Amino acid sequence: MGDPVIPDNDFISPDDELSNQKKILSVLNSEKCFDFDIQLKNKDSLEININCLDKDARSVNLIYAFVFINGHWQPSTYDPFDSERQKKRSGCIKYS
Repeated sequence: MGDPVIPDNDFISPDDELSNQKKILSVLNSEKCFDFDIQLKNKDSLEININCLDKDARSVNLIYAFVFINGHWQPSTYDPFDSERQKKRSGCIKYS
């Protein structure tokens, strides 16, 4: 297990935090949101890490956690020390 990434989500307002979460959920719960075939099972988890810069050009990690329940993604609580999670696949989206 690698080093846990501690989220810094208090860098944005709670309203923006909720808005981001809703937008991500909308995409996750649409058909074909992954670029590969995946058979999701109940209690599968997904962690989305967004690395950005704050106003002082300091690197900040925004972390959103989701769990798949009864055919839909739902928000979950992120726990950086959860050793029960097993990393099955990972990926990275880069913007140029």
